[in-house]
Amino acid sequence: MESYSLKEVNQYIKQVISLNFEDSLWIDAEISQVKEVRGQMYLELIDKHEGVEEINAKAQAVIWYKSLLFIKRKLGELTSSILEAGRQVRIKAKVDFHEIYGLKLDIEDIDLSFSIGMAELNRQKTIGRIEQTKNDRKAKKREFTLQKSRNGIAAYYKKYCYYKLVKGSRIARFCTAFT
Repeated sequence: MESYSLKEVNQYIKQVISLNFEDSLWIDAEISQVKEVRGQMYLELIDKHEGVEEINAKAQAVIWYKSLLFIKRKLGELTSSILEAGRQVRIKAKVDFHEIYGLKLDIEDIDLSFSIGMAELNRQKTIGRIEQTKNDRKAKKREFTLQKSRNGIAAYYKKYCYYKLVKGSRIARFCTAFT
């Protein structure tokens, strides 16, 4: 039985990855963790099912110092708000595999329009949920008020009919419908 050392296997994996991923790719993912250390930014990227919190895929990514300077110049003041946990981003990255450190995505660029668009979409969804909650509360309040009014009217008619019944009025027959 033939066996291979771990280094040989990792070198083979590196060779396969470098041959199949020669160019950078645009990748859509959600940032789950961000850590800035000595001019580099380390991220953990995840992919989730639509509408469910179950994670499909996870990968480590890094933005090296020069790429980070380029991205910060491009994004300006938005850098910290776009590169934060929970944000959906489209990144341009080179797939890299190292024998010791494993698979890592080297981020070269970030699509600003996608990130801002996703942020706006999430904002609109949140506003929609808030509006729906407000409408639900208003409907419940209206329903309660209407029920309260109906009960009040019925109570008023019962009291009125009782009064008329005791007094012997002809309206007593009409009032029996409310008792």
